[in-house]
Amino acid sequence: MDGKGIVINNTFIDCFCRNIKYGEIYPQPSDDGLKLYDKIKEHMMFYMWKEDISL
Repeated sequence: MDGKGIVINNTFIDCFCRNIKYGEIYPQPSDDGLKLYDKIKEHMMFYMWKEDISL
């Protein structure tokens, strides 16, 4: 590995994590870990199956 794509990967992951934190976790805190897991899973499935993904 030459490390050329690592900056783009880090930027994408940071943006994705920030989107989950400020869009799902902080506005609606969960009571337990299972509800939190389901909420994050639902959020990830929504973005995974979204049709117009622009990178």
